Amino acid sequence: WIASSDGLFHFDGEKCYHYGSDQGLSFYISKIWKDDRSRLWLSSGSELIILDIKSGLIKIIKQAEGKVQYNFTSLLQGSKDEIWAGTYDDGIYIINENKGTIKHFTRRHKLSGNNIWSMMKDSKGRIWIGEDFNGVDIIDQTNHLIRHCKDGIFQDNTIYSLFESEPGVIWIGTGEYATVLDMNLNTISHLNNDSG
Repeated sequence: WIASSDGLFHFDGEKCYHYGSDQGLSFYISKIWKDDRSRLWLSSGSELIILDIKSGLIKIIKQAEGKVQYNFTSLLQGSKDEIWAGTYDDGIYIINENKGTIKHFTRRHKLSGNNIWSMMKDSKGRIWIGEDFNGVDIIDQTNHLIRHCKDGIFQDNTIYSLFESEPGVIWIGTGEYATVLDMNLNTISHLNNDSG
């Protein structure tokens, strides 16, 4: 599956299929997340689109509904029934489709900031949130704790990407550096073009 400014493309190994306005999709698709029910969650500006791959059914959560108002920058499945949608300028929306609820999580709720670039769920179930100028927030949902990681840890506090390569080893991408946190060895490494 490929998100593009011309809709959604699917390559099955032999053929490439296009999903666009004829199928009810917006042209510009910026992010894709596949949930545990094999549905695709797509972000397109201020819309979230849920595409059921098997049935072809599409559900759109729009800005016009008054609950979701900003451009989506990242998607993540938090728990079985929750999709987290990060925005630029309005924090995170936690959507529980089964209950029909949308929770809004912002700086008022202890996030470091409202400008979210990336999110990741680690092997311990914690949610890592990469922010613009504010480093990383780590949310432990079990204990309802938020840990803020910023000054002195990263070379740049704008976090564009998060990835766990193996349990306890987190790669954090910034504008010029990659920071590798190895929580098993309690080490921090900074890599850039000069590192090789």
